[in-house]
Amino acid sequence: MNEALLQFDHVSVYYGQTAEDKGLQALSDINLTVADGECVCILGPSGCGKSTLLNLVAGFLRPTEGRVTVDGTDVQGPGPERGMVFQEPALYNWLDVSGNIAFGLKMRGLPVAEIKEKTARFVELTGLSGFEHFPPYELSGGMKQRVALSRVLVGGPRVLLMDEPFSALDPATRQEMQDLLVTLRDDNRCTVLLVTHDVNEALFLADRILVLSARPGRVIDEMDLHGTVFRDRRSEIIERSDMTALHRRIMTAVTNHSSQRGDYG
Repeated sequence: MNEALLQFDHVSVYYGQTAEDKGLQALSDINLTVADGECVCILGPSGCGKSTLLNLVAGFLRPTEGRVTVDGTDVQGPGPERGMVFQEPALYNWLDVSGNIAFGLKMRGLPVAEIKEKTARFVELTGLSGFEHFPPYELSGGMKQRVALSRVLVGGPRVLLMDEPFSALDPATRQEMQDLLVTLRDDNRCTVLLVTHDVNEALFLADRILVLSARPGRVIDEMDLHGTVFRDRRSEIIERSDMTALHRRIMTAVTNHSSQRGDYG
């Protein structure tokens, strides 16, 4: 396995903290190491802290206790080496497809020629050719998410954070986006931390799967899929006995720890 890139060291998070009270606990004593180039999928019951975990890496949130580090450096806030793709694409409606993809590069002051080259590359990679000048409101849900994914990856992040990015898509489009993510991840060699409620999605995409308990979220199960080659044959996710056993194991873990529902993702 590659060297560690991302690390959680005894991380706990409380919401609504005051001087007298720590408040509502969202995560409890998370210890996690993610290797460079690894894809880790996170599952768990609603409100268990999955989104909170991503927000810690993105720098949108600071841990109440413990440390979150990237390459050994504490995460102090958002940075270009970490990119987030949300459930909703949140595109800029006043910009066309190319403008949305290029936005971050322009904010960083890159040369115009480099911006055009990088934007054109991701337009082609994500199957958006011919739609470069379309505004977001004229795109389908799947195409909007392609733009959102391109907008993050074009900046060359080392860590790609994804919060249920395909959950609102129809099954066929969702499968297309999962295939695209595998291609883009291999092409760009980035580390992926993905939150999902879809067990089959996790089995298809992940090198490793983590299951969190109900709030306060803690890691209650971990499955290592490194070396498991089945991404080119989706039917095997359902048909292979080892995949069926993993599916059942994940569902059992989630179901057994879903009785307590939380207010935070």
